[in-house]
Amino acid sequence: MKRSIFVLAIVISFSAAALADEPAAEKSLALGTDKPLTCSIAKLSECDGVAACSEVALEEADMPPLWKVDFAGKQLSSADGQRSSPIGEIDTLDTVIVLQGHQNDRGWTLVVERATGHLQGSAADADGAFVLAGSCTPE
Repeated sequence: MKRSIFVLAIVISFSAAALADEPAAEKSLALGTDKPLTCSIAKLSECDGVAACSEVALEEADMPPLWKVDFAGKQLSSADGQRSSPIGEIDTLDTVIVLQGHQNDRGWTLVVERATGHLQGSAADADGAFVLAGSCTPE
């Protein structure tokens, strides 16, 4: 009798743990590629050709603070529509969406955390790179 109560308690514990984890699994799929995203850049660093980096203001780097990600059209563009770049690759993984592209002798990568919208990215050319952090929300 004690053993069957012990086994029952273990089964209930595992069932409760599985149910408790279910919302977390749903939350990890909060962002997908079914809706466009609006992304804002909060921090930007500029790195030279030997990887010496320093934080710079968006205005100083001539970087718009807001960007739109159009998954269907495979296009990354500034919110004002003045700048755009084709998205060459979109990979939707369990916890992140990875976007990659290239234009004008520069390659770029953006990584968006699906659960939170946190954004990390870089754009690089032969002279150096920009590293950025921000956030994205669905439109």
